[in-house]
Amino acid sequence: MDYTGTISVIGGGLTGLACALRLAEAGQTVDLHEAAPMAGGRCRSWFDAELGAVIDNGTHVAVGGNHALLAYATKIGSLALIRPQPSLCLPMLDLTTGRRCDASLWSLLPEIIASRWRLQGGSVADCLGRSGLYRSVWEPLTLAIFNCLPALVPARHLAEVLRRTLWKGPAASRMLTFPQGLSATLIDPALQRLRDLGVRLRLSHPLRAITPDRLCFDDGETRLRPEDKVILALPWHQARRLLPNLPERSARAIVNAHFRPPPETLKAMPPGGVMGLLGGEAQWIFSQNGLISATVSAADHLLPLPSAEIAARLWRDCRQALGGSGDYRTVRVLKERRATCEPLPQGEEMMVNSQLILAGDWLSKELPCSLEAAVTAAFRAADLALSPSKG
Repeated sequence: MDYTGTISVIGGGLTGLACALRLAEAGQTVDLHEAAPMAGGRCRSWFDAELGAVIDNGTHVAVGGNHALLAYATKIGSLALIRPQPSLCLPMLDLTTGRRCDASLWSLLPEIIASRWRLQGGSVADCLGRSGLYRSVWEPLTLAIFNCLPALVPARHLAEVLRRTLWKGPAASRMLTFPQGLSATLIDPALQRLRDLGVRLRLSHPLRAITPDRLCFDDGETRLRPEDKVILALPWHQARRLLPNLPERSARAIVNAHFRPPPETLKAMPPGGVMGLLGGEAQWIFSQNGLISATVSAADHLLPLPSAEIAARLWRDCRQALGGSGDYRTVRVLKERRATCEPLPQGEEMMVNSQLILAGDWLSKELPCSLEAAVTAAFRAADLALSPSKG
């Protein structure tokens, strides 16, 4: 690439880091600005003194078909920290009946094949609601992927995800987890790699305004030359604060609770440290760093409740699933009010003008808000910035 301007990446979340990495590896001059004192955005970890462990701000998983995410991890040298689940069989428990309804890829094969022609129109619920495996497979899977009820998810959106994962076979379908935490796996190694490449990183450096010829920060202004470019790698609500003409999006919440449980409770978790729950408030539970973490998608109904009430509800499900009788020692409840957003009906053009490019939540409708979508959007935005035809 022979582009010689400076590219300012606004936002140090996963999208911003992956975007800066792509640009820096192409030999570009990159400035990365993050408003918070730490990078990571919606994909970060920290040490919680009360729990005595590192926790993630949200429980994320990936799958083998997430090629953009895995390429990013390879670039920053952290691929070995991503752990494949030991089995293609996902443990599921129905709390209302106490029955295990584990979903193995092989037992699902007829259903997976049938979904290729069933997901043709309407919502996921319209297309798959009559399946005998709807409640135990398609409903929890759709909730986890889209953070939304299946009746509100267009069938074509799930079909696009399945084209990249289940429909491609075992390797693309295997679940991947991050036992060292999100920051240790996806954020800290990226920061070191960016420093090695000469990227100028500014933390605690919020952007307050964008004008046609400058970026306005708290500590001054950066003038934009004609050859300079800006990539806005921010969540949609922050991007709209800077560019009010961008379309409004509806936010969707996720609630997580991290428990320090009695030791005997941890022993009941499956070998992979993941279990799906049906019929309760908690939808998925994970074991990591001596903790039990419970996740609820489409969790807007929980937001008004006090944390103590949320913890009590989720722990009741965890204790029933794991057969424990003791109470948790400490808990941290995290309400991510704007965890994801609704997809744009037609997708959004990523280039605002010849100098300003959108990334992150402005990706086309083909992918839900996820780690894979964040990196995919980053690579696309970076390539757009480097494209001579777009400059």
